[in-house]
Amino acid sequence: MIIRKAVISPSEINPYRIEIEMFSFPPGKEMLVYKQPVIQILNKGEYRLSSAGRAVTVGERALVFFDKGTFAAEIIESISGCLIRLEPAFIKTFLKTHLPNQSEKTEPLDLWQTTLEEDRHGLIRGTIEKIISEPEFKPCMARVTIHQLFIELLAGNGRTEFHRYLVTASESADPSPSRILSEYLFRDLTNKEMASLCALSESSLYRYFRENYRKTPGEWVRIKRLERASFLLRNTKKNVTEIAFETGFKDSSHFSRSFSRQFGIPPAEYRKKTH
Repeated sequence: MIIRKAVISPSEINPYRIEIEMFSFPPGKEMLVYKQPVIQILNKGEYRLSSAGRAVTVGERALVFFDKGTFAAEIIESISGCLIRLEPAFIKTFLKTHLPNQSEKTEPLDLWQTTLEEDRHGLIRGTIEKIISEPEFKPCMARVTIHQLFIELLAGNGRTEFHRYLVTASESADPSPSRILSEYLFRDLTNKEMASLCALSESSLYRYFRENYRKTPGEWVRIKRLERASFLLRNTKKNVTEIAFETGFKDSSHFSRSFSRQFGIPPAEYRKKTH
């Protein structure tokens, strides 16, 4: 449930739209669907959170960064906090300004979290309250607060993974081949069609995936499909056949064989072990 919301429109001070929401949810299960990068600051409560490739437990004073996508939340205790929705271009501009020489490709990371010290959490919480209640301070204060937070996290112990997250979240502003193909994961595409979507030759597409992920385009797509399937097995009641078709496999037998090779056990057994 959204309690309060502030929208910061593009301006000369801050050329990107920023949305800030105060939220509260009771115990239960929620599917979180985000269409842009999101920062969550949890003020109260605890919940379990999972994406296609990652699962974490989130507690009080947690700072969670989401890329766009679908996430499953199992709320253990009633939670409250705030969400900050950013444009990918906001993050891309930050990276160009503060890390201009760090342009290497990284393995995508759609979910990252850390825990704030009590005094830092209180300061950020107070700043967000002020942004929502005092409109004249919104553009400058929001941009500076987020930039300062990013700089602090890039200097901390988790800087490598946080940098991975920032690169992943920024790519929507200027999509890489992997980002483009992630929008078409569940369609049955030939190598020629995948290359065409990415505006590359087949050989260039192959080279991109070998250099950045040490996989062929087809292997990368298959793994991403299976990661999505594992997410659905853990977080929905859909049967194996439904999940097979939803994740782009032609039949459940092919899906089960591929899943077993990737995870070491059949889909049905995986579901039993993760529930």
